[in-house]
Amino acid sequence: TWVSSVKIVAYEKLRQNLSGELDGINAFLGLPPLDQQRREKVLELSSMEWMSSHEGQFDDHTIAQRLADVGRREVQIEGVAKVALDVKDAGIVTELNAESKAFIAEMWKRHVEPATGCKSYEEMVSRL
Repeated sequence: TWVSSVKIVAYEKLRQNLSGELDGINAFLGLPPLDQQRREKVLELSSMEWMSSHEGQFDDHTIAQRLADVGRREVQIEGVAKVALDVKDAGIVTELNAESKAFIAEMWKRHVEPATGCKSYEEMVSRL
């Protein structure tokens, strides 16, 4: 069975058609329908271009700041950018090794498959 309090959205679908996914996300959150102005603003702020030009808002320092705000000042986290237009050009390894793939497969089988009924990520995405 699907978890009713969680909206599952495939990253690939967001990248392919963010505008087409917005209404479902908006409805799940219980928000009123988006008018054209708000839709355009959400699309702007959700674009890879905007996030890349504001990467400081998406790195780990925000976690450290939030922890500090609740009194956990001993936590030190260096900021690492999480947004990139094309990480393959940045010399970053984007392929998982066999050990990592096996671990993810085991975790999927143990945790995701029982909750979703899907034997693979591809099957889950096809159901969305």
